Amino acid sequence: MSKAQPPDREALLARFLQELREQAGLSQRALGDKLGTSQTWIYNHEKGLFRLPFEDFIRWCEACEVQPETEFRRFMQSLAD
Repeated sequence: MSKAQPPDREALLARFLQELREQAGLSQRALGDKLGTSQTWIYNHEKGLFRLPFEDFIRWCEACEVQPETEFRRFMQSLAD
């Protein structure tokens, strides 16, 4: 019998970032514009192709008009569920 594998945190974070953007009503292009980056950069992070530095997590949250501290706690709680 195999042990249960821990969740893929990178994949969970990628999905979380996408949900933040969608809840803010932003397209990938619109979020990229707010962050001064490209739609491709947003796509790559939402697909988990690149790791997102914590500073960029903060900027992503602010661009989506949510509190980074609250969203970080919410993400961490989702890992424990």
